[in-house]
Amino acid sequence: MGDISTNPLAAEIARSLAVEGRFTICLENGNLQAVVDARWAARQAGRILGQRLRITTSRLEEPRSGLVVTAVLADD
Repeated sequence: MGDISTNPLAAEIARSLAVEGRFTICLENGNLQAVVDARWAARQAGRILGQRLRITTSRLEEPRSGLVVTAVLADD
């Protein structure tokens, strides 16, 4: 995925976290590599901001099935 400075998803996540305190992305079911990539980019965004994050992955309910990765700034 590249380093922190060249990962556009990490930069997008960092911007969203800085403005809103959270970032959410919906991914297709079965695309586990996309989940791994999104979680890794969220970790990188936390490093960019110098903040700890809470990152969760959950499943969307029907009719729109898929996976959701959410990153929020940790309270501690």
